[in-house]
Amino acid sequence: MRTLIVIAAVFITISSLWADEQNIKSRIESVTVFQNGAQINREGSAYLKTGRTELVFSGLAMAINAQSIQVSGKGTFTILGIFHRMNYLEKIEASKRITQMQDSIKMLDKKINYLTKDSKVINEEISLIKSNVSMTGSQTGVKAADLEAMSNFFRKRLQELFTNALDIDYKLKDYRELKSKLQAQLNVLNGQRQEATSEIVVEVIADKAGEAQISLSYITPNANWIPEYDIKATEINKPIELHSRAMIYQNTGVDWSNVKLTLSTGNPNQSGVIPTLYTWYLNFYRMQQTSGRLQEVASFDQSVYQGAARPEAVMADEVRVLAKEGAAASNTSNYTQMVTMATQVKYEISIPYNIPSSPKRTQVKIQKHQLNANYRHYCVPKLDQDVFLQARITGWDELSLVPGEVNIFFEGTYVSKAYLNPLNFSDTLDISLGRDKSIIVKRETVKDKSGNNIVGGTRKAKKSYKITIRNTKSTGILLVIEDHIPISRNKEIEVELQEKGGAKYQPERGTLTWELKVSPRENVEKEYSFQVKYPKDYQITNLN
Repeated sequence: MRTLIVIAAVFITISSLWADEQNIKSRIESVTVFQNGAQINREGSAYLKTGRTELVFSGLAMAINAQSIQVSGKGTFTILGIFHRMNYLEKIEASKRITQMQDSIKMLDKKINYLTKDSKVINEEISLIKSNVSMTGSQTGVKAADLEAMSNFFRKRLQELFTNALDIDYKLKDYRELKSKLQAQLNVLNGQRQEATSEIVVEVIADKAGEAQISLSYITPNANWIPEYDIKATEINKPIELHSRAMIYQNTGVDWSNVKLTLSTGNPNQSGVIPTLYTWYLNFYRMQQTSGRLQEVASFDQSVYQGAARPEAVMADEVRVLAKEGAAASNTSNYTQMVTMATQVKYEISIPYNIPSSPKRTQVKIQKHQLNANYRHYCVPKLDQDVFLQARITGWDELSLVPGEVNIFFEGTYVSKAYLNPLNFSDTLDISLGRDKSIIVKRETVKDKSGNNIVGGTRKAKKSYKITIRNTKSTGILLVIEDHIPISRNKEIEVELQEKGGAKYQPERGTLTWELKVSPRENVEKEYSFQVKYPKDYQITNLN
């Protein structure tokens, strides 16, 4: 009795602390998902009495950036203050998935209990039959016909009972295995549940009683989105389709149900402070012999760093600032509008969306574009003698793409996965559509034009190569072949291109490029050679 009184007193004390508060029921109306974090926008209403009231928005995600909280409203009241606090007495309501798993486990427990009782009944009946058989066998004077009839009955009944027992054992095994799997998954989901909830308290004062509409927004770090792309080419000389989708992660502990969704390329966690460029001073140091070892002895002028104890402190500050720095079925891409703003791009999806709180990502399609493309074949026979079909896409730079993985499809078949980084591209985006085995390329050394000789103190090494192309297709192609000759970084090693076979030569890189129009069934040969001169006492190991 005394314990109950103490517990009651504790709860009365807690409730008295919040006696002047009014809980507000709110729902998530819209969410803006950034590439690191998400802004949650909630709406709620209340009837305010005259005077001061603390409006409590409860059941929020535990991880909230308190500095990001914004509140506005409509009504005859004034917002006096806002603060954020934790509530360790309440947990966020279990998700639908957790509730379904808990219900499934309860149902399995019920079935296991019923089957276990049935198994006990069957075992009891088997024991009873066995005991009756023993009693019958010990009796004398029993007619043979009666004994045979009882024996047949017991045999048939025992067979039925053993079959039923075996069926029950199999079912129990299946149910227990399923329960074990569900329990393991439930443990994972429960481990990810928030142990506490956040609350945002809005203090208001009203001149007169009346209805109030409150809008609340805040940023949570437990959400983000990453882009993924599909590039689909149906056939040569037709436009390329670029499909963009967002893979959204949110594990805030609160499901986003029927919300208006916006995706932003911004990052609210990245510093918007312009870095300060400090004066760059140079100093010298000398090497000093100490105890048989060399030490660096440096002298720094402390006065030039204006309050920094060491130059490293200034550098650390700079690094820290930089580090912050037929008609097809429709989908959400048909309801998405791209809005280009001053510092970010937003994708506004006009239909409501459901994003459950989960460690898994939810896929949302956001864009679909048709882009012009030119097609060509490409081969680097020194590295790989297969020929690749390549699409050269233009117009992509107007789409404000974000770096991400891209799946490539050609003629309805998956080709490969690549990484699309718009920052590395020029006006043309080159995409490989796979190997084309109908074009045969062979690169080989021309032995009678290659060799070494020595003239005086100089060794001359000549290399000659022949590239053979055969187009077995019934259509002509544009084929680009790329090869190279070595580049010298030593003035004693001279490299001379003697024959380039009609290729375009880039001396700074040593590359040879042929752009060839190859007709159907045509064979083409290209030959190039170069000579390397260097002192005869030297040896070059990678001259191949």
